Amino acid sequence: MSQSDSYQVPSHPSGLEMRTQLNIIVAAIIGDNSGPEAPTETYPGMMWGDTTANRLRRRNNTNDDWIDIGPLDDFLGDLRTDIDAMSGKCVLKAGDTMTGQLVMQGTGMRLDQTDGTQGPTFAYDPALGVGYINKAGSAWIFRVDDVGGVNASGGLNVGGGGTFGARVTINNGGELNLHGAASFYMRPGGNGMEWVNNAYNAVVASMDDGGTFSCQDMNARGNVRASGAVFTTDGNLWMPWANDYLSNQLGAKAPNGAQCQYNSGLIEGAAIRDDPSPGAVADFGNPWVCIGQHQTYSQWFALRAIWLRNA
Repeated sequence: MSQSDSYQVPSHPSGLEMRTQLNIIVAAIIGDNSGPEAPTETYPGMMWGDTTANRLRRRNNTNDDWIDIGPLDDFLGDLRTDIDAMSGKCVLKAGDTMTGQLVMQGTGMRLDQTDGTQGPTFAYDPALGVGYINKAGSAWIFRVDDVGGVNASGGLNVGGGGTFGARVTINNGGELNLHGAASFYMRPGGNGMEWVNNAYNAVVASMDDGGTFSCQDMNARGNVRASGAVFTTDGNLWMPWANDYLSNQLGAKAPNGAQCQYNSGLIEGAAIRDDPSPGAVADFGNPWVCIGQHQTYSQWFALRAIWLRNA
């Protein structure tokens, strides 16, 4: 181990001087300029065997600092130690198995096809959650937020076929939010199901477990049917037992307190005396109703009648 105070050959040296200086320089280079202190004359790329710290160092390209390479007697020893420490912790590029927790930092992991065609990105965003971004990298197509909310831009397909092919169960009193231009909510309540308005401040319709349906209002969007009866959008009711609408049935009868109209001309019965003999009878059959009498002669009068009907 040696160092040289100068790595320059003196001008016009004698043969002995040149031989001596060159031997010092070659010995220093061969021995990595080893010594307890750094060489006084330094150059970019120079090696220094630091015998105090037992470390091999290299001068940086700007010649203003030393770079630590490794142990002086085994400069690859640190690398082997790191490799040994990582044994079982690194993942091979193909066909490996991971155990334990894997932490991925950055924007995400892109899932390309085997032919190199770009695929979606599996990503995490602290504000939005974890999920997939489309191939264009412009929109989330599926994500789950930090509180368990599921968001799918193309809708949820359960069981295939574009529809819910299996039973979907929402536990813990959950509800459905059907969102379009405005939200509409479906939730359990009242021993059945409730429909809640967009403002979430009123139950606009409900159905109990026995099938009884209640709603605040009906509009022109459809009828309500129950066991053959139809409650129409104009408030009328079709009654299967009568084969008729309620309005027709109510229209055929006079309301309470209405006066009846007559449905016939006025008729008069036979004339009778004002002092008829016992047993004399003057009748009008149903539906005629007596409305008065007509004096025909001095002691004779006739009963008058009309036929009444519902208004």
